[in-house]
Amino acid sequence: MTGLRAFLPRAIAARGLQDGSLLLVLALLLAVFSALSDRFFQADNFANLVMQASAVAAAAVGMTLVVMTAGIDLSVGSGMNLALVTAVAVAGAPGEMAYTTQTGWLVYPVALIAGALLGVVNAVLILRLRLSPLIATLGTLTLYRGLALHVTGSNEMLVFGAIRAFGRGVLAFGIGAPVFAVLALALATALFLRHVSLGRFILAVGGAERSARETGLPTGLVMAAVYGFAGLTAALAGLIVVGRVGAINPDLGWQFEFTVITAVVLGGTSLFGGRGSIFGSVIAALVLATVSNGLNLIGANPFVYDVIRGGVLLGAVGLDALSRRGRAGLAAG
Repeated sequence: MTGLRAFLPRAIAARGLQDGSLLLVLALLLAVFSALSDRFFQADNFANLVMQASAVAAAAVGMTLVVMTAGIDLSVGSGMNLALVTAVAVAGAPGEMAYTTQTGWLVYPVALIAGALLGVVNAVLILRLRLSPLIATLGTLTLYRGLALHVTGSNEMLVFGAIRAFGRGVLAFGIGAPVFAVLALALATALFLRHVSLGRFILAVGGAERSARETGLPTGLVMAAVYGFAGLTAALAGLIVVGRVGAINPDLGWQFEFTVITAVVLGGTSLFGGRGSIFGSVIAALVLATVSNGLNLIGANPFVYDVIRGGVLLGAVGLDALSRRGRAGLAAG
């Protein structure tokens, strides 16, 4: 634990530099798209932009902790879908027309609990069956989506009532309630990582799981908590999306995991574990939303965004690998 305490100040300083660089990139993007489109910096578009970023940012907060343990969760999009379908099935009532559902406030805790349980299932598969996180969550990606499609019959389900209140709520300056909720979530999670023992254990497990286990750290508890939290934040992202759209589509969460992972890696969290930034992930989610929004306003080919996202992910992973090799070389020297 002494080594971990000595490591934390250096890690925090490095993360501050990374976050500052991302903020500079964000500022440049805002300037470029403002010059290219008169509509970009209008108040309503800016409010829409940050709302677009909020769902990705919410899931990225949970995914950051997973990746910090040297894990991955490919099931967040499918888990989001199944958690919302479950919540509506349990806490909703049939509407006046087919494939419509009225919801009460119970839909929120049911969705979050369902998401957390789906995340814990991932942890159990990894811990008990000794599956790699990649294989385990690749399997549940298909399993969860299949279950959700089975429940809905692959039909779009229109939802009314309380479920729309959060996604469409506005608190101040025309900014939606989910934006403030995600910022509060990010702050609470960052403080948890820095000041709570379990948060510091996440860094230790990601840096060297075997050593952490041999020194008596509760690695099983850490993994269950991390994957459960990732499932909960994925469900929160689903509540934001469904609340805004007012429907659960069969493709809800489709490829959502790749956008979330891109935000996490771009935000400075190492895929090799032991290093990460909550606020870096949130800023990166805003960067990705800015690119998507700006390209849409200037009429760019919609597939260009996927090209950019893929290039950003490859570049971030490549830089992370080179950085890791450099640190290993210095340590060996």
